[in-house]
Formats: sequence, structure tokens, C-alpha cells
Amino acid sequence: MEGRIRLEGKERPEGEKALFLEDVLENNTWDTFRALLNAFLYRNAIGGVQPKTVVPVEGKEYIIKTFGEEYPELARNEYFCMRAVERAGVRIPRIYLSRNGRFLVVEKFTVGEYSGFKEIGSLLGKTRDTKYEGSYEQIAKAIRNFSTSPEEDLKTYYKLTVMNASILAL
Repeated sequence: MEGRIRLEGKERPEGEKALFLEDVLENNTWDTFRALLNAFLYRNAIGGVQPKTVVPVEGKEYIIKTFGEEYPELARNEYFCMRAVERAGVRIPRIYLSRNGRFLVVEKFTVGEYSGFKEIGSLLGKTRDTKYEGSYEQIAKAIRNFSTSPEEDLKTYYKLTVMNASILAL
């Protein structure tokens, strides 16, 4: 498993099958996702509710997200929300929606040497049980205190907050 630290183990495969973006976008079934998850399980150090896996495709890492019966069309919804945010002037990673809308494929990006990140909840000392408690002001203060580009990041945060409110109002 790799992140800010690297854990080596016998479960890491000797060689990985080369994957192509077009193959992932065309073979977008639950069986395909399950096979990718099993093949690349050692890379999956990302959390969240949505089923996802990190997969090497054409020499880059991609996060492939899908959905279950509880949240139908989640991948398609996230794709179009991200495109709306992009239109508002917020930089987003390269994203692709599979042919049938079952997979959202996001090119993983890193800044600098490390591929780890901090979510705002961890910067605010939130736990799993308290991560939805707080205010926009607390988030803005954390961005100001922890960001290496606070002015730019606060502008982006403002745009994201407006876009989230706009999308929720639909």
C-alpha cells in the first residue's frame, strides 16, 4: 500500500497487467470493477462511502468510482457536478465518464513529492462522528492557516461553496 508511507508486503503483485483508458471506459460493469478492485487492492488507501479503487492506466494512476443500488447514477451525478464547478473557474483533475455512466474515472494528481493529502476535517481535529459539525468560517480559517497559497485557495473555497449551494438548490 502506498501513500505518505509505503508498506511492502507479499500481497503486492509481481507485474501488473497494462490497462488502457478506453478499455476501462468501455468495460464498465460491476464485474469489471470488482476485478479491478481485487487486482489492485494493495493501492486502495482511499476512504469514503462511494466504492472506488486506484488503478494504473497508461502509466498514470486513476481513481475509478462507481455506485451501488443505494445511490443510483452517483458516478454520472459527480461527473456533471465536477464539470459545473470547472465552468465556474475551479481547476479540476482530468475526468472521464464511462460509456454507460457506471464509472467516473479521475486522474490522480499529486503536488510535490508526496501523494498524500489532508482533508479539512482532519485539519480541524474532527473525528468520524464529528466531521459534519462546524462552520464555513472554521473551514476558511483552516485554509488561511494551513495553505501555502491562502489567497488563491480561499477564492477557490468561495467558488466551491457557492457552487455547492447552487447545485443543492436544484
